Amino acid sequence: MEVFNQALDGFTQSVSFKYDWESMNHKYSKELSKIQSTAKISGFRKGKVPLKIIGQRYGKSILADLQSDAVQESWRHLVNDLQIVPLSQPALDMPSPLHRGKQLEFTFSFEVIPPFELPEVSILEGEKVSWTVSEDRLAQDIKSLCDQHGEWNDLKRRKKSRDGDLVTISLKGFDGENEVEGLTSEEEKVELGQQRIIPEIEEAIVGLKAEETFSLEYTFPTDHPNESLLGKTILFEGAVTNIQEKKMLTLEELIEKVPDETEEALKERIAKELKEQKDQESLHTLRESVALQLKSKTDFELPPLAVEEQVHARLHHRHDHGADEACEHNHSESEKEEAESAAKSDLRFEAIVREYARANEITVSESDFTGRLLEMLRSAGEYGMQMIQFYQQPANRDRLKATILDDMVIDSYIEAADFTAVEREIGLEE
Repeated sequence: MEVFNQALDGFTQSVSFKYDWESMNHKYSKELSKIQSTAKISGFRKGKVPLKIIGQRYGKSILADLQSDAVQESWRHLVNDLQIVPLSQPALDMPSPLHRGKQLEFTFSFEVIPPFELPEVSILEGEKVSWTVSEDRLAQDIKSLCDQHGEWNDLKRRKKSRDGDLVTISLKGFDGENEVEGLTSEEEKVELGQQRIIPEIEEAIVGLKAEETFSLEYTFPTDHPNESLLGKTILFEGAVTNIQEKKMLTLEELIEKVPDETEEALKERIAKELKEQKDQESLHTLRESVALQLKSKTDFELPPLAVEEQVHARLHHRHDHGADEACEHNHSESEKEEAESAAKSDLRFEAIVREYARANEITVSESDFTGRLLEMLRSAGEYGMQMIQFYQQPANRDRLKATILDDMVIDSYIEAADFTAVEREIGLEE
């Protein structure tokens, strides 16, 4: 394979490839021999058919396969090795198909973004924030931990339920005289004040004693996710079977339950976790700001066809129909202008990321990919397996790798930028 011409005319890039017959003859002969060893042709024993006859019967098919392989190999070389990024479907110009004894030539043509100047770091503005944790916030979080790890005990002195109690109820729902199975529970635990049950039911429970009953009618909203309950008025009847209050742990009791050995170690761990969380939030905010500035403070020409395709995709995405269906909706001029502005902004940002990564040899390794996926899995909970399966798909892996590359390029800009250093304190949580 030989690249014998690269030409850029406006937004159209052409790349031409050449394959000498000598480089393909070995593959051609090898395929003929492979077919010869298994071919069954009347008048000849298996494996004894002359190569000339095999060539007459199967030569065109082999040449077509070799030609297809050459086109695919060249395209991979163009994208992976030459690192050219086509923005439109390529047009393939092949003057003549592959023939024995003759070289194969063909040219790919497609739209690209012509060379442009990368944005200078000096155009960026921002703050690099370092965080400290106030003593009041540490005390608040320790108190919260003492409450979270507290123990539930049956009421002793008082009798009536109040916010913060854990109330066990039996509950039945009736549609007319018919009991609704999905709304019936012999033992439902409700932590008052957490709003994890219909608010009207929680209000009815507050102030009741154990063994007391309650009833109320509730009309489900017309946008309720359970279609069988939309707009229905249900009679709820229930009884309080038990009431518990939480005994908050002392600091000494808490330290026995957590991995920290001392109050100081506990404070250090809490402060570290708070600062790490705030650092991540600050980095996310700064990344968004830098990305927005790279999009808004740069201006270079873009291929009209690529812009048009992006605009169409954005307008098409607004309507609920299949990806292959024609979009017949009328769009206002403001909608079109908004879609065009966003399309150009995204195309420029993608171009900046690719060019900056190429110029600075920034790549996404398997380690980078795995690390990001593990971060995401930590917060995925029960959906972790679905996430793993989702990112086993090549297209989804590529999308995540593109996101990682965006962050790596933005982080490189952030590291090089002369941003203002500021200190902020993590105070009381409202």
